Amino acid sequence: MTRRYAPFLLLALTNFACSSPDKKETSSSPVSTATKPTEDATSNLASPLSVTISVSQVAPGEENTKCIKVRLPNPDKVEIGRVHNTLSAVSHHLIVSAVTDPTETESDLFDCAPFRAALIGAPLTVSQKHDDTILLPDGVAFPLDATQLMHLEMHYINTGTDPSDVSATTELYPLKNPGADLQEASFLIIGTFAISVPPNSTKENPWTYVPMPEQFANVNIYGATGHTHRFGTAARLALSGANGADSNTIYDPSPYTWSEAELKFFDQPVHVPTGGGFNFQCAWDNTSDSTITYGESALQEMCFFWTYYYPKTDGPRTLITGLDQSPYVVKGDAGVVPADAAAAK
Repeated sequence: MTRRYAPFLLLALTNFACSSPDKKETSSSPVSTATKPTEDATSNLASPLSVTISVSQVAPGEENTKCIKVRLPNPDKVEIGRVHNTLSAVSHHLIVSAVTDPTETESDLFDCAPFRAALIGAPLTVSQKHDDTILLPDGVAFPLDATQLMHLEMHYINTGTDPSDVSATTELYPLKNPGADLQEASFLIIGTFAISVPPNSTKENPWTYVPMPEQFANVNIYGATGHTHRFGTAARLALSGANGADSNTIYDPSPYTWSEAELKFFDQPVHVPTGGGFNFQCAWDNTSDSTITYGESALQEMCFFWTYYYPKTDGPRTLITGLDQSPYVVKGDAGVVPADAAAAK
């Protein structure tokens, strides 16, 4: 459903840098790892497979989410070593996912709900930056079948006073020489629905712990990013032992810019300690006259992180707390999903 809001309510807010507490480092035993790619890795990339989603003349104050499903022109299976996403000024986020249901077919532009593309099929990337590049580590790739059906989801909101065209493009770069024993990449979504910020006030949620499922114990985490909406002033993620002990912060950009949140890649992959999980924290500065809670609208708030990892592992792809505050359910390998997505393919 399309939403419209008064433009004066949609002005971007100034963000304030927040320091993170000192954290003790922990160690764990890494499994087979790949190194962070160098720019020389781009020489092994073929010309990209490109898909664009666009909407014309979005009205001032209009917010909506649109999706398309389109087949790529690759005649053979490919291994994607780099993804480059670009979003126009009115775009809020772009999710790129490979459709895995063989009964699905191409579909022209249609209304859809935010973040559903990350919960179905085989998601590749979630981009909130307007120019976002994911260069996978050597020996790691996103595999795509011949003429792969792709699902693109674009959430947008026009905060200006004039109509605006909106678009987002993904460029998928196949590896020229994939090599043997490639490992498949994927990502985990970490976060909470427990958000309530009183009007005209600041709030910092306490550090929250979520355990890593046992089947993910030895995965290699090579990148991470945080996600809030316009009132967000900090997003911090740490690896920790059981119940949040001995945390080691891996993501805490300063200053934190909610609309262009840093996507951080690690020189070497990092690992959750055995029996441990993630600690995370977000902060907000609510300058409005209303209490702000969790919601999918860009005018509500979020506290999420996505961590890129390999090898892809069967299990829940969402590690979410605060379920009592939102009508979400558990569904198969997607983990916690919105109730309306439980029936989605």
